Amino acid sequence: MKIKFIESPIGKFGLAYAKGMEAEFNKEQAILLIEAGYAVALETETPESNESNEIESPEKPKRKK
Repeated sequence: MKIKFIESPIGKFGLAYAKGMEAEFNKEQAILLIEAGYAVALETETPESNESNEIESPEKPKRKK
């Protein structure tokens, strides 16, 4: 999960990132950092939501002349 740091996590988490830096973390650690107020999520879509939810209408049969 990609996140952006809004506070430096060096003191509390021992991670060498500065405010404004972006990084990729596993989901559990990313959520921990976000809930602690040190980062925000950059990826808002889940893999399931990447699929189109639009329903395609079937093509009308062509008339024979």
